[in-house]
Amino acid sequence: VMVNYNYAFTTFLAYWAKRLLNLRMVFMPITHTSSDWARNPFLKKIYSVSNRVIACTDFEKRFLEAQGASRVVALPLGVPADLFQGLDGRRAKTKYQLPDGEIIAFFGRKVHKKGLEALIDAMPLVWKEHPNAYLLLAGQAATYFAPVIKQHVNLYSWTERTRLIDIDDFSEEEKKDFYGAVDIVVMTSNNDCFGLVYLESWLAGKPVIACKNTPQESIIRDGIDGLLVEYNNKHDLAQAILKLLKDKNLR
Repeated sequence: VMVNYNYAFTTFLAYWAKRLLNLRMVFMPITHTSSDWARNPFLKKIYSVSNRVIACTDFEKRFLEAQGASRVVALPLGVPADLFQGLDGRRAKTKYQLPDGEIIAFFGRKVHKKGLEALIDAMPLVWKEHPNAYLLLAGQAATYFAPVIKQHVNLYSWTERTRLIDIDDFSEEEKKDFYGAVDIVVMTSNNDCFGLVYLESWLAGKPVIACKNTPQESIIRDGIDGLLVEYNNKHDLAQAILKLLKDKNLR
């Protein structure tokens, strides 16, 4: 039985199936390393009975072993190479009336620990030097997190708010067109165990900004595959964005 730790209840069932039926079990926890759940004692029971534990990165592997897991192997995630075949940034720009200036984008669920607050707060610093840049937030906002976004956006001036594009719902076909329309992709999460958004960005030929001291260090070499910044540091993030905006060849 192959178990992903998406829901505690199904993981609990798999644990008892292993104990009672002696099935061979592979456990892939998809660890959010900064979450309290990542250190839950119940997980140690799962590790102890698993025939193999799969980590998404070497960073996660070290974390799991520190939590007592053994027989851990790192198997990075992937996306189909033809995922963005036929992407058309102009189509997205036309449909959503996206501006002609450079667009800094966040793709993903709008939830806590994705670094959205720092990204929203960093943009006024960017606009001081690069006023023609725009911020695109593309993804479904969790109900509890929508007020947090509003609170940070409310600190913008009226002019700054005209440079923010916030889109909740779109299809997979539209998503690939969004990637074609933007210039820089930012997801400075300290919680994701991997981050498929980085692979998607690279498929679309877009530079990425992620976080230091997170699993992303296992897949992004700073200055080579993307830029790494301190989590929740708006000044660090603004400087990284400006560095890419000012250097098209680096992008």
